Amino acid sequence: MGAGIAQVCLGAGHAVTLYDLDPAAVARGRARIEDGLQRLVARDRLSAEARAAALSRLAAADSVAAAADGAGLVIEAALEQLELKRS
Repeated sequence: MGAGIAQVCLGAGHAVTLYDLDPAAVARGRARIEDGLQRLVARDRLSAEARAAALSRLAAADSVAAAADGAGLVIEAALEQLELKRS
């Protein structure tokens, strides 16, 4: 779900920073976003230039503090596990 939210935000022109306790999850999310944008290019719904521009606005952080630094909006998309949300 988080990758989809991030892709929509990128498509709207926003900068997006991904964070997860598991760095591999961040890598999987980035790959899903890259693939999703590529599918839009293949369907002529997005130009290759717009895809590149969107990906240039995508970053990853290694802590919650770094992810939220300077953010105008933070969207939490963690699994519905209270302990996870508190960490």
